[in-house]
Amino acid sequence: MPVSVGESKEKTSRSKGPLVSIPVSKLLKGLQAKSISGDTDLAIRAIQYDSRQVQTGDLFVAIKGFQRDGHDFVPQALQKGATVVVAERDGDYHPQLKILAEDSRLALAQLANNYYDHPSSKLSVVGVTGTNGKTTITYWLKSILEAAGQKTGLIGTVRYYIGEKEITATRTTPESLDLQALLDQMVKQGVKTVVMEVSSHALELKRVHGIDFKVAVFTNLTREHLDFHGTMENYRQSKGILFRSLSPGSVAVLNWDDSNSRQYANLTQAKRLFYSLKDNKAQIFAKDFKFSPKGTQALFVTPQGEESYQLKLTGEFNLSNFAAVLATAQTSGLDYRQIRKGAESFTGAPGRMQKIDWGQDFNIWIDYAHTPDGMERVLSTIKSFTSGRLIVLFGCGGDRDKGKRPEMGKMAEQYADLIILSSDNPRSEDPAKITEEILSGIKDKNRVKVILDRKEALKLAVQSANSKDSVLVTGKGHEDYQEIQGVKYPFSEREIMEEELRRQGHSKE
Repeated sequence: MPVSVGESKEKTSRSKGPLVSIPVSKLLKGLQAKSISGDTDLAIRAIQYDSRQVQTGDLFVAIKGFQRDGHDFVPQALQKGATVVVAERDGDYHPQLKILAEDSRLALAQLANNYYDHPSSKLSVVGVTGTNGKTTITYWLKSILEAAGQKTGLIGTVRYYIGEKEITATRTTPESLDLQALLDQMVKQGVKTVVMEVSSHALELKRVHGIDFKVAVFTNLTREHLDFHGTMENYRQSKGILFRSLSPGSVAVLNWDDSNSRQYANLTQAKRLFYSLKDNKAQIFAKDFKFSPKGTQALFVTPQGEESYQLKLTGEFNLSNFAAVLATAQTSGLDYRQIRKGAESFTGAPGRMQKIDWGQDFNIWIDYAHTPDGMERVLSTIKSFTSGRLIVLFGCGGDRDKGKRPEMGKMAEQYADLIILSSDNPRSEDPAKITEEILSGIKDKNRVKVILDRKEALKLAVQSANSKDSVLVTGKGHEDYQEIQGVKYPFSEREIMEEELRRQGHSKE
């Protein structure tokens, strides 16, 4: 059946059961409309942006998507019983109520917020944005908040949580209607604090418009998503939307070590709280720290005094993530004792610097790094405590920013002794062509092995490791699939490498 806006075919978080009838007049508050024609005394059953989901009495919002245009599916929505249509352009269609808006994505966000009665205002919502670190920070905050006795919600790349209840994530930040529905469920389930990743796509596409963020966190900004944003300046400005939207009573937690923080500090009305690993001008900074393969010892200076932590995560980038976590936790009113419990017990987010340990005498790590900067962060960390060789296996996703491919090759060559290039999620592209573009950034081809079959490449990486070596597999992280020509095939990197370790005679303790 046709799709209205090229949205995901995966399940959304919205309820499929009977919904409460709501007068359209209640939904129109604050709506920016060019014209309204028809019966505004109507009551609607639900709001939909996917024509397949429409039932009798629904309001349908036509959104222009990346692959399909919802305006093409207005007739289908009407056939299925939609009584109200919200669209950007008029046409030969005649619902009981027609609303024309300048921006139907903005209209969807406003309608959804009204429909669910502004759920974010009843929660303490923490939004985390930046190129790297969002997932780790949100999971770390969840660990701390729950250890302190707070029922917490999480929205992000890997999955969504309502307390202990897990929901499959369809995208990093859901569409505005699905997001408001998810927040509404959290309110009803007694959640107090929500930590959520806020992607640049979500900001640009107005998915988080109307969300009342109590805290907004900025991690860093490096090359990513230029296939969507076009330029780094556009990408930078999209992140700024979050900080510009904050109220004076909110808090902006900013990374002093990233110069973009100064720009965001100037944009916002919120209180500003800086964190740093390098500069004591920040309110929260790391006075002393030491890394090892087993974790990090760190001493922080904070507004609450000096605080020491023994963390299970390692590397400078993870310590920077923790500094953001610490700053955010303190703004939430938690003290050292409360923060320390959840901070020190946290073992990491799925697919982020995850270690595979089957008693082998070499290290294996899986990480989601899929940008040049992300690669450098994890490679430099692992290199710092590897006395043997560093073996890295990676590829690049298809139908995404092609300009970063040679840069990632260059970064791998800078740190790795052996580079295994393989297929990532090629999507509609030829994996061999993607690999050629990565290879163009590598001067010493003798250090490279190309094995496009990722399963075979993973087995080779494990087989190639000697005592004291480190194996790093990057790009897919938590993903349990491989996407080829529009089809997602089950694929677990962890299971493949564990099977090879088992074949070698190792066993998990």
